[in-house]
This record gives sequence, C-alpha cells and structure tokens, in this order.
Amino acid sequence: MALRFEPIRPEFGARVSGVTLNLGMSDPAFSELRRALDKYSVLVFANQPMSDVQQIDFSRTTISNPAVLETPAYRQIETRRSV
Repeated sequence: MALRFEPIRPEFGARVSGVTLNLGMSDPAFSELRRALDKYSVLVFANQPMSDVQQIDFSRTTISNPAVLETPAYRQIETRRSV
C-alpha cells in the first residue's frame, strides 16, 4: 500500500495512511514521509499501535529534534528501556 496524505487544513497538516509505523519503512517511503513533513508541518497517523519506546524511536529517526531528547518524559522512557 502506498503512502497517502490527506490535507487537514489549507495552511498545514495532513492525515497519513498506507503505512504501519511499528513495522518499519523502506528508504523511499521514509523519504516521502520526510518530504510530507516539510510540506505539511504536522502529520497525523491514526490507529497506529505503538509502545512508548517505538514512538520515541520513530520520532527520533523522523524528526531528530535534540530538544525532544532533553524532556523529562523522554528521559523517563529511556530509563525504562535500559532496565
């Protein structure tokens, strides 16, 4: 199934379908997702069963925002990962 992006508002945001995030993505699909993030700024992934760790890993590879890595919530999840 191919990635699809349905704009939410004219200014920004899109609903994403055609992907199951916890199964990983091919390099071309990941590149398409990055382009969509640049275009829409906000992407909504409905019905994606992910653990906290899977969500952090996905966010880390997709966004790579150092500010996220310094939040208390992230540190708490990282502590649980190392146990």
